[in-house]
Amino acid sequence: MIVRVHSAGKSFKGLGQYLTHDPKAETAERVAWTHTLNCANDHVPSAIHEMVNTYRDADLLKEEAGIKRGGAPLEHAVKHFSLNWHPDETPTREQMIEAVESYLAHMGWDAHQAVLAS
Repeated sequence: MIVRVHSAGKSFKGLGQYLTHDPKAETAERVAWTHTLNCANDHVPSAIHEMVNTYRDADLLKEEAGIKRGGAPLEHAVKHFSLNWHPDETPTREQMIEAVESYLAHMGWDAHQAVLAS
């Protein structure tokens, strides 16, 4: 498996649109399936809305959790990476989700919200 880390961005909605909609297709569907991690909803637009609000309300959420506010807000809070298997490999959906969870844990991001698309 090859991991490709893309440039960090600013738009949760823009990345979500890119991952789930092909502007050249006649359908809004670009992917076979989606999955969310650490979100209240598996519906991708709702999960993205939740991510935006979590980012915007970070100081309030820290305060409510008893964590000291601090640090500068991230300029590029949106992370995008892809896991790519060899063409001879055909992992199941569950294996792909497990691989993403393992990668997130390795990076120390396992508590972060994520949208997976395949």
